[in-house]
Amino acid sequence: MQGCIEMASVAPCTQAFRGLYSCLLREPLTHWECGEDRMGAIRDGYCEQEQEAVAGCMEKLSQR
Repeated sequence: MQGCIEMASVAPCTQAFRGLYSCLLREPLTHWECGEDRMGAIRDGYCEQEQEAVAGCMEKLSQR
């Protein structure tokens, strides 16, 4: 949980993370699976635009 909060507080990407977390919270349990790391993961096809927005924002930050 702490890691998620810290990631969402990356100032230039805060809005993107809020959008992603908002989308994830709306998804029912049937749209989730257990990942290889034993962490919950949203299944393919759900919240993809929001995930892309976060990835794009983080990529821009890494290029600075």
